[in-house]
Amino acid sequence: MAKRRKSATLKEKHYQLIIVILSVALATSIGFILTGPITGMAVADPNYVGKKVISYINEKLVNPGTFASLVKIEDAGKYYIVTIEYMGNRMGISVSKDGNTLFFSRPVDITNYEPNASYIPGNKTKVECWVAAANSVGIDTNKVVQCVEKEGLDLMRAEAQITSQYKVFGSPTLIVNDVVYQGMRTPEAYKQAICSGFVEPPEECNQTLSGSNETDGFDAPDRDVPDVKLFVMSFCPYGNMAERAMYPVVKLLGSKANIEVHYIVSVSGDQVRALHGEKEVQENMREACIQKYMPDKFWDFLIRYLNCRSGGSATSSASGQC
Repeated sequence: MAKRRKSATLKEKHYQLIIVILSVALATSIGFILTGPITGMAVADPNYVGKKVISYINEKLVNPGTFASLVKIEDAGKYYIVTIEYMGNRMGISVSKDGNTLFFSRPVDITNYEPNASYIPGNKTKVECWVAAANSVGIDTNKVVQCVEKEGLDLMRAEAQITSQYKVFGSPTLIVNDVVYQGMRTPEAYKQAICSGFVEPPEECNQTLSGSNETDGFDAPDRDVPDVKLFVMSFCPYGNMAERAMYPVVKLLGSKANIEVHYIVSVSGDQVRALHGEKEVQENMREACIQKYMPDKFWDFLIRYLNCRSGGSATSSASGQC
């Protein structure tokens, strides 16, 4: 038991380290400059170094369920600068030319670490990602495309109407039984918020999920089956965090709660507008089609799609909105 606690403490310290560093970045690219010359070492391929660094950070340092993404790799003469993005912040990390040492506030030796493909965000486009995610859960992509062509506009009109009805502007916004939730965005907090809306909470509500349980005293009106609406913009990182946080709640409660994703759009005539442009409109339509016609596969599709995109963030309680 003591050995397990030691391992957990080390992981916690690593996580605290990366969070401290990233909090200083403030959405700008900054480098941690080495204090002395590096001589007599082999020079590794920069692409390999980039993959090694991003894999190490995602496997060892960031909060479980969240991902940092690789932005670029630069040759700074005596070292490489690997720029990453995490939870909306960018930072440059100095790495020895042999790819064996990361320089944070103190050096971190990763000589014996080998990149893990599971922790390296792919370079697939969002379109490639939705196709791959759909195929992985048995969704017929041709049917989704046909739905977008025939019903996409009508589905977005319905989304615009419900967005207007609930006066939703920010992504994410969670509404349980017609009441806006404003607590933490973690699986446990989301579960508690939804479970507060049952007339008779099911046994599953006694199970503990990950993350903070702070709900700011939220208490939804009681219903036999809680009605849960998660409003997002499909390309909004904060909305994606909320979707990731909701996923284990959906898997836990199943059909005991009616949990739906809704998309923040506006429609004028035949023109659909989304904050992140036409590509977001198309993604909204695809997801709306899958949720309507293949609801049993929707959440598994969604989490795989987000993992492929490595859009950042799972169980974060970040308070940002798009």
